[in-house]
Amino acid sequence: MDISLDYPLEVMEKGYIKENRHYRCLVCGEEVEKGVIYPVGDVFFADWRYMEHHIERTHGSVFELLLLGGKEQTGLSDQQSKLLSLIFAQKTDKEIQQELKIGSMSTIRNHRFSLRKKEKDADQD
Repeated sequence: MDISLDYPLEVMEKGYIKENRHYRCLVCGEEVEKGVIYPVGDVFFADWRYMEHHIERTHGSVFELLLLGGKEQTGLSDQQSKLLSLIFAQKTDKEIQQELKIGSMSTIRNHRFSLRKKEKDADQD
């Protein structure tokens, strides 16, 4: 499953787009009509929140879906994608070191610096 990159970043981050009469999932195209309250078990969701619930339940993390695009789409190496995913999951540097089997903490700091540089460079484009 891929998210189309034809949308502004703030739309891709949410995983859905607000259209005239509905919200549409960017992953599968499912639509939720605006102005309707959607029941899920004992909980009632407003239209936009139901769309968020759909994305979480059906597709998981939008962030992870965006990373699945690979280097061609993200500009990130596999190692950088894994690192970014662990940072997103709020892992500590020590946990990242253990999970990625990286030898030293300074290597993780260097990777973080590299990712910040990529972000800065992307902002300038």
